Amino acid sequence: LMANSKAREVGFDKLNTARFLALNGLPFPWTETVADNDPEELPCIVKSRFGAGAQEVRTIQSPDLVSAYRQIFTEHIWQECLGTAEEEYTCGVYRSIAGDVRSLVFRRRLSAGVTTYGEVVVNPEIDHLCSQIAAALDLNGSINIQLRLTGRGPVVFEINPRFSSTVVFRHKLGFEDVVWSICEMFGRNLPEYNTKSKVGTKIVRNFEEIII
Repeated sequence: LMANSKAREVGFDKLNTARFLALNGLPFPWTETVADNDPEELPCIVKSRFGAGAQEVRTIQSPDLVSAYRQIFTEHIWQECLGTAEEEYTCGVYRSIAGDVRSLVFRRRLSAGVTTYGEVVVNPEIDHLCSQIAAALDLNGSINIQLRLTGRGPVVFEINPRFSSTVVFRHKLGFEDVVWSICEMFGRNLPEYNTKSKVGTKIVRNFEEIII
């Protein structure tokens, strides 16, 4: 159960993600390889080109760190700092074999690289951008789009071609992308999906120790 090959090729390489967005006329953050280029401006983000999760993401403020990173991190990228953490969104997006696009958008907060708090929102501009990306990828399956709202609108900084850490939250809210993937694998029709009644619903991830 995985997204189609084009979605994986684009999403698993963050440099390819930025190039894909630019090629399709979609808003993108400037992105350069650490090994070969200076960042276009500071502060900026530095992160692994191929890594998953947000644990390796750092903000670079000082020019002194640029040359140090270039010598040490050969598979990292510089990337534009987008907006603020308060305007970060994670979007579950599913596109069926027939081309039907479904999405669920959380305005979120991160901790230890995963979403620990979120609120379901409806934003037509974000929904439209998710649909555009799904069409450009000729998507079949589930992806997770991460973006921030900026002065120029929503700008995507990652496309994760996999079931994300919010998959159980989404399932409980009716966005059953794992179930839909199984249905289509066996040639069954997808059940109806309606998320409008879920707007404003808040999610919280709880970490606790249990001794049995």
